[in-house]
Amino acid sequence: MSTPTYLSLILALVISISLQPAYAIPPPDVLMSLWQSALQFLGMISVVLAGAVLTVRQFFAHYLIGWKRYAALSVLIISTLGLGAWWISSTTTAVPVQAANTASSSVPAAPLPVANITTTQPSNPSLPKGEKLAIAEILKREPDEYVRNWKIQTLNEMQQEAQLARKAAQLPVLKPTLIESFTPQALQQYLNTTPASFYLLDVREEYERSQFGIKHDAIARYGDLVHDTIPTNLPRNKLIILLCHSGIRGYIAANTLVAKGYTNVAFLQGGMAAWNAAKLPVNGNANYDLQPKSLKILSPKQFKALTDKSFIIQIDTNATLVKGIKNLNQLPFETASNAMLQKLYQQAGNKPIALVCNTYGGCFHGLNLSYLLKQAGKQYIGIYDDSKQWLTRYEQ
Repeated sequence: MSTPTYLSLILALVISISLQPAYAIPPPDVLMSLWQSALQFLGMISVVLAGAVLTVRQFFAHYLIGWKRYAALSVLIISTLGLGAWWISSTTTAVPVQAANTASSSVPAAPLPVANITTTQPSNPSLPKGEKLAIAEILKREPDEYVRNWKIQTLNEMQQEAQLARKAAQLPVLKPTLIESFTPQALQQYLNTTPASFYLLDVREEYERSQFGIKHDAIARYGDLVHDTIPTNLPRNKLIILLCHSGIRGYIAANTLVAKGYTNVAFLQGGMAAWNAAKLPVNGNANYDLQPKSLKILSPKQFKALTDKSFIIQIDTNATLVKGIKNLNQLPFETASNAMLQKLYQQAGNKPIALVCNTYGGCFHGLNLSYLLKQAGKQYIGIYDDSKQWLTRYEQ
């Protein structure tokens, strides 16, 4: 076979293999078809090249005569050498620059951005550093599967509820932020060694704090922080640690502080529940069992016997309204500010107050609100669980 034939055969094999899966052998009919196509392609290329060569020869023979021919050849040679020198210099200088950058920098490549997450750096680098983990990753550390799934679901619900509360108050949307956090053990160690670096802000409800806690510098209701009611004396030169029960309110509250310009902010992983589970020292008794006598659970019969002389408040956040109650007053307690509570107290006047709930969160916070009502000197009747799920076993 002639050289073009060998070349066409090799080209046909290369094309056929590239079109097949890895290590696959093309069928004979496909190989023959590709071979014929390659021969036709090479033939066409040969004709084009031959025509181009003939045209150039005729051009040089008829139009470039004498000194014109030598001038044209000189320009062609100089241009070719110049392009070659430029290409060689560009390829040889690019590699050393890249190698130098790689060798001189020990900083790893920046991670891919996370959607809807912003990061903050403490303005005081001398302060202790917590872990920089997404809240979802922290919640996954929960060893109990049921509690872990509940926390993940609750986080999503509470973030939505906080946004709804801010929207109703015409406040800016709260952007999720990557907040520093400490395990209970790490925070306890730092508090023992560098206590002056920290400012502990307890965002739990008054009833929760009355049960147990640790020494803190200030208190602020979570609902107030959601409404941008920030304590005026928060320090800028200390690391503010947000304390709550499970870690979720602390994380969201920390976001509100970051949105107001505070850069030294962190929260306690797992909240005071994790602190107590780690058997670290606390003040009081960490008992969250419902106390039916103080909560006063109402049966359906007792609730239906209420008259218009009672002031009834539904305390669920983002839940369906309880049907069949005239002049029902809604108060999303968890995200309600103190100003909203005071306004509701004024509306109730001297009427005895009854609570109603139909979600787990609402029924749980019935304990917190009933405590506040008693502290405010209000006549408290009790709470009714319209869902028949959370408080029915405590009915009187």
